[in-house]
Amino acid sequence: PLPKKPELHLVHMKETGSAKTKTKDGLIKKQVLFSPELISLLHHCQKHNESIFLYVVRKGFSHQTICGDCSSPVICSTCKKPLRLNSNKQFICDMCKTVEDSNRACSTCGSWNLIPFGVTTELVAEQIQELFDTPVHIIDGDHQTKSSARKKMQEKAGIYVGTELLLTQSYDISYTYGAIISLETIL
Repeated sequence: PLPKKPELHLVHMKETGSAKTKTKDGLIKKQVLFSPELISLLHHCQKHNESIFLYVVRKGFSHQTICGDCSSPVICSTCKKPLRLNSNKQFICDMCKTVEDSNRACSTCGSWNLIPFGVTTELVAEQIQELFDTPVHIIDGDHQTKSSARKKMQEKAGIYVGTELLLTQSYDISYTYGAIISLETIL
């Protein structure tokens, strides 16, 4: 049971707009993934050395890649399912576990204009690391096991970016703040 009812805030990015932030290098950057409210909360957590967890539905670097010229998805040569680009920049099939090289052209039209898209743990962590000096911990099946995830979450303050592994392994860990970065696959 929760000691008090948590405060929930729904932020619709079309209504609030994207945040403009300064990177650690002093560059002004428009954030596609983060609202001004979330940027402010992340600054608060960094300043007060508090932990926050950011839930992302998909792991890896990009959950799907399409051809920018013909819009065909990059698919597995074995089972013909869409491939996911992982953190090592390799294409992985989540169905048959085939690993394919990312240095490739579109199998439909031969174009090299392949565009990764989707909100993923790697993408969120990469954008946070451009903005903050706070440690960023990725908790997903590509980076942690269940036991190593629990140990990592008990270590210290920081920003935790993760998938359902983060949720299932943090049931008894107290966080003051949390956010869902994208609901794209649920909708």
